[in-house]
Amino acid sequence: MGKAVSFDPNFVASTKNLGNRFSNWMEASAGNVLLLPAILIVLFLSIFPLLVSLYLSFSRLQFVKGGLQISWVGLSNYNKLLWCASAQWCCCTCSTP
Repeated sequence: MGKAVSFDPNFVASTKNLGNRFSNWMEASAGNVLLLPAILIVLFLSIFPLLVSLYLSFSRLQFVKGGLQISWVGLSNYNKLLWCASAQWCCCTCSTP
């Protein structure tokens, strides 16, 4: 024959307590869940252009027939800008006295 199953009233009380805690947590975090999409959109709209402009600052952008050609030049753009590799883009005085 089978074993007799006894009723434990503490189990039912702990299950109700767990349900209440989960319900309270859901109500408390509802504001965060609703804000998360807005925060992600703002981060995407601010970080994505920053990363693209950083990539483009290390590249040479040339207009070609039918569009643009982007080639990686590394620090060459900054070298020209800061150390006067070309007089056209010089931001400092490179002439010696």
